[in-house]
Amino acid sequence: MAIEILDNYAREFISKGFASDYDGSIESLIPAIVIYSDAHSLIEIAVGSLAMRNFARCVIKHLKVSFIYRIYADYDYGDQSVYIESFLPLEDMRDVCRYICLKGEQVLTKELGEECLSPNNFAVAAILISHFHCAASIREDDATEIELYRTLDGSGTFETADSRYEQWVPENADSFMQTLRLFVASTNGLDNTNCHYAKYKQQKP
Repeated sequence: MAIEILDNYAREFISKGFASDYDGSIESLIPAIVIYSDAHSLIEIAVGSLAMRNFARCVIKHLKVSFIYRIYADYDYGDQSVYIESFLPLEDMRDVCRYICLKGEQVLTKELGEECLSPNNFAVAAILISHFHCAASIREDDATEIELYRTLDGSGTFETADSRYEQWVPENADSFMQTLRLFVASTNGLDNTNCHYAKYKQQKP
């Protein structure tokens, strides 16, 4: 289906109130997409989860509603949360964070010789802001939470990061990798090892 036609359907979908249940996730739009597509006999946006999810993304783009995400890790020492504002729906934000973490592991393991480590919360936030059109946000008590360790469950390995998350590879991949190297290797608070991991390793007999 042509992009212009899809955009027109998305605008109509919104104007007729079908997007009223949108809560920041793609899944919240799926029931309404099924109803809308059945009413208009639009099998192009209803056959298969991929078609429905792509149409949901089109709708979300037109809604222009941003959300605040709290990025943290269960193994943080104290509250090291960072807050990010983004137009990405929750499912896509999780995928982007997975991709950043896997690429960070690649840099840490292959280039810096640090095993079993991931970029810390601040490094992930810096990459989101620099390369994924996100913005820093003030603390928001009802922010949608993204726990980095859990996002990596079943996400594959850093060797397959680009193929598995191909749609999230930035257009300027070289610039992205330079930024990633900068933040995982610097000593200005965005250090190459998460301090909680470093402390844990130091405590081991």
